[in-house]
Amino acid sequence: MNSLGLRRTIGALVVAVGVTAAVAGCASTGGTGDTGTGSGLTAADAYRLGCPAVDAVTAGGSIANQAAVAGLEGLKQNVRLDADSTRFVDAALGLLRSDRPSEASADTKKLIIDQCREHGYRLQNLR
Repeated sequence: MNSLGLRRTIGALVVAVGVTAAVAGCASTGGTGDTGTGSGLTAADAYRLGCPAVDAVTAGGSIANQAAVAGLEGLKQNVRLDADSTRFVDAALGLLRSDRPSEASADTKKLIIDQCREHGYRLQNLR
């Protein structure tokens, strides 16, 4: 992994830990996780967390994998996601949990690549 990939992996880990802590705080106070509850979490956090994690895992790294899965699961449970965000989170979780992420279906890869691009993140490793 090159230095840019390592920085993205570390960045994903930092975001994952922060999101996981925020989701845990939200859950402990009974909030729903949307911006109206004061948690500050939004559907955009799914892409900030999921895209770099998918990129890192498909590059062969798994440093941020467990934290990313926990963060995405927390977001899915505590943030009101629209249909596109829900499909993205489900696809990203499936890929992150897979023993062979590079063998994900063409439809799954296309969905993840397109959604990440749409939200400002161009994947380097998922093709």
